[in-house]
Amino acid sequence: MSKLRQVKRVQRNVIRVFLSSTFRDMAKEREYLNKVIFPEVRQATRERGVEFSAIDLRWGVTEDEANQGDVITICLEEIDRCKPFFMGFLGERYGWAPSKEDVRYYERLTERFPVTETSLKAGLSVTEMEILHGVLESEGEVRASFYQRDPQYTETLAQQEDRSVYFEEESEAQAKLQTLKQRITNSDYPIHDYDSVEAMGQLVKADLLSLLDELYPESDIPDPIEAERRRHRAYAEDRTSFYLADEDVVRTLHDFVERSQQAQSVHKPLLVTGPSGRGKSALVSYWLTDLMEEKPDQWVIEHYAGVTGDDNATATLTRIINEIRQVLAPEDTEQLPSDFDDLCETFSSWLGKIPADQPLLLVIDAINQISAPNLRWIPSITPANVTCVLSALPSEQEEWLKERDAELFEVPALDLEARRAVTEGYLARYRKKLSQDQLERVIQAKPCESPLFLTTVLAELVVFGSFERLNAYIDHLVSSTDLGELFERMISRFEEDYGHELTKEVLSSLWASRTGLSEDELMGITNFPLVEVSKITLALDQHLKENGELIQFSHQFLDEAIRDQYLGELS
Repeated sequence: MSKLRQVKRVQRNVIRVFLSSTFRDMAKEREYLNKVIFPEVRQATRERGVEFSAIDLRWGVTEDEANQGDVITICLEEIDRCKPFFMGFLGERYGWAPSKEDVRYYERLTERFPVTETSLKAGLSVTEMEILHGVLESEGEVRASFYQRDPQYTETLAQQEDRSVYFEEESEAQAKLQTLKQRITNSDYPIHDYDSVEAMGQLVKADLLSLLDELYPESDIPDPIEAERRRHRAYAEDRTSFYLADEDVVRTLHDFVERSQQAQSVHKPLLVTGPSGRGKSALVSYWLTDLMEEKPDQWVIEHYAGVTGDDNATATLTRIINEIRQVLAPEDTEQLPSDFDDLCETFSSWLGKIPADQPLLLVIDAINQISAPNLRWIPSITPANVTCVLSALPSEQEEWLKERDAELFEVPALDLEARRAVTEGYLARYRKKLSQDQLERVIQAKPCESPLFLTTVLAELVVFGSFERLNAYIDHLVSSTDLGELFERMISRFEEDYGHELTKEVLSSLWASRTGLSEDELMGITNFPLVEVSKITLALDQHLKENGELIQFSHQFLDEAIRDQYLGELS
């Protein structure tokens, strides 16, 4: 049986901070941060090639919406997405303390986040749960800071409004708040006092800019080529975050590189191929990450079609040539040809300049998605010092390479043992386990030989809340004839859980965007607050890719399902 393993994650140039506070009493702070401070911080981070996001799920949410049971799950999931960054704001309100009855999917919540079981029994507030899960009882690295409003300032604010907005009236809640504040004070995390929203804003800005200086100093500002390189690496990470790799398959790709680099003459590229959903991009991304860890000195240029929206051969070749020039001839600033055929000749010329002591591994994913006047841009042979790995769907590009005797590797479908390993490994991340009968019904389903189909089914099962209906839901999912039908059923489940209008607005907005949308743009287009938008983006999870702040779909099947589902309503 082949061994399967998961990719290691790499650092990305993103600072994504979760903001935790009670609700109505912190409205002025949230508004000042979102309207004054965060735009300044975002400008500073962008100048250094870093994307900044502040996740404030209470922004623009009514109190009734905030008191829905599923908000707890959304908050804690967003905290995990933001780790290790966390900011907490404390006043004289302890906040809403839900009971078990307030939680729609209690078993799902407590299995996913064990801290919630003891918290709900103890009557702790959502704000305290956030602080416990994100900071005080969190495993791994935490970069947290807290901001505490001066009680005298709170008193001033309370005189302008209803006092109950700013102060707890019940002694039990007051005692829990004081205990929480003391626990934070006793921790190693900084806690700042402030006596105005302006003072609070300056403290937050100073902390964020200090963090920026520490993690991404001004001396490390990337040039445009490096910034592009990081975007492609981030995309590769997104493709592998849910991927379990077959070590034998990974070894096949490693062996090809070793053989190519030992060759003394020109040789053919390797084409990784297979049907949609077979996991070609995820495999290539995983293998390349693995190779870069094994051989950190290996010169690699990786290109994933459509990462920045320029899915044409001219932009692809220009980027690759500039990567090569930056290494071999950084002083060469001559403008590249605008004529496509001339650009192809220039590309071949630069490949021929790769020195023997600095071999290049060139990886281009999804060549079938890259538009071009002709296929000249795809290398049919490469010099001895260049190893080329391509991937594509069965298409004219593949036929073109077959005619030129390119070496082919078809990504195998998952056999039963691999499906079993993927299923058990995936569910174990969420402390879930199927019965033997349920497991067999999943892995025996023919469509589950596709990694994308199988992991989509598993993602749906992880969030399904009814034990009594689980068998029926398994049958409902695995009876889908193809990925398109499976995604349509997934979208229908979204509508049941989150509502038709929210689901339609978020999915159709992402579908209509060319290069993706930021969370702020999604809120503006749909007129739904972030806590609502996050229900959909978190549910999609493995089917999204992120380019800085921009979110977009990671494969065509979801595009097609959304078009089929909503095109009539949108026209």
